[in-house]
Amino acid sequence: MHLHAPTLFFLLSAIAGLSTLAMIAEWRTSRLPALARWALAYGAVAVAALAVPMVMDGDGFVSIGLGTSGMMLGYALMVVGCRVHLGRAPGVMLYLPALGWLALWLLRWQDLPLAASYDERRVFFSVSFCLYSFAICRDLWRRPNGMRTERQLAVAFLVHGLFYALRLVALLGEGMIDERVMSDVPVVVMMFEGVLFCAVSAFLFISLARETVERRLAAASQTDFLTGIDNRRAFFAKATPLCLPTGSLVLFDLDHFKAINDRHGHACGDEVLRLFCRSVELHLDEGDVFGRLGGEEFALVLPGRDTADAADKVALIARVFSKGAAGALSLTLAATFSAGIAEASDESGLDAMMRRADAALYRAKRLGRNRTEIAGAEDAVLPQAAAITAGASPGTSTSVASGGSVSETDQGRPLAETSSAGAPPILPTLEPA
Repeated sequence: MHLHAPTLFFLLSAIAGLSTLAMIAEWRTSRLPALARWALAYGAVAVAALAVPMVMDGDGFVSIGLGTSGMMLGYALMVVGCRVHLGRAPGVMLYLPALGWLALWLLRWQDLPLAASYDERRVFFSVSFCLYSFAICRDLWRRPNGMRTERQLAVAFLVHGLFYALRLVALLGEGMIDERVMSDVPVVVMMFEGVLFCAVSAFLFISLARETVERRLAAASQTDFLTGIDNRRAFFAKATPLCLPTGSLVLFDLDHFKAINDRHGHACGDEVLRLFCRSVELHLDEGDVFGRLGGEEFALVLPGRDTADAADKVALIARVFSKGAAGALSLTLAATFSAGIAEASDESGLDAMMRRADAALYRAKRLGRNRTEIAGAEDAVLPQAAAITAGASPGTSTSVASGGSVSETDQGRPLAETSSAGAPPILPTLEPA
């Protein structure tokens, strides 16, 4: 069977049309904005592919004006869809080549130099399609931690762009192919590549949409719905490989959280949880892992940091949390937390660190709450920032003595420099802002 270009154009239109219907069906399930753009893109290609062969019948207005504008619009929508998928602003400039060409062709098409020069038109459209293809390839390939389908699409558009680049080289060189005949072997090869690319790229776009939905569902299953941070499953998956050979683990437990819920309602309790998470996230460094273990219990892994660094970070978090609660919430109870810190060792893993940090946390709660304890150093007591509440006295701050008793001291008066014999020095109390 002898294949010629018009036959391949009709085949291209049929494949693009079926791809459009498949994308619309997929979009009705996923509602992905990018997939809607891709469906429009293949719809434009399907209509344009029917108009382009009309040049053989002498209808240059429909073929060159509407057909090629539709093709360019289809490529522009593919780029727009990719940028929407990547979370980038698409920009109206991407539509200008297609819409500008269509506007000029409709208004003064017979006066355009390109109307009389077939070779110049081929060069113009080859450059446009080549640039669109390379733009998609660049956007998808440069994405960090990209999906497998994104890489496959980038390769597909790279190969497609290279075909147009080769066509451009041939057009600018000697012995140009007379595409007006629409039956030369190189033209048929170019068209066959276009048909194959349309089918492959449409399949990959639909696969990318499905992979995106699957990734979002996986992320949702590992995210705490209320606070937006990692849930217990995600925390353990991320934290387990980070705890060796060095690092610290901090366990947090919000003080009197049930009483806050009972007195102020669950909506207020939810806001306390979100406020605490925001306070921690303000002090997270790259590589830190923070998650909600359940209820009012949270965990933080600090890779490569010892307990002193961890205690400093906990003190900063306590100060921000207490200030935020005082400014945004009207509580009759102090919004404070207790914390336990455990340091990694060559022999310990995350489970062992959790047990030691948990023991330190419960010691902190047993000794009066609103304090931090280090596992394995029971005499080292690390007081946190004093809670700021509506009923707190502005001239006092709460500190914890080495023996575990709570005392009131005048604001600004220094605490004891050391704890009991042989223990590390006590960190100074953070004054409320």
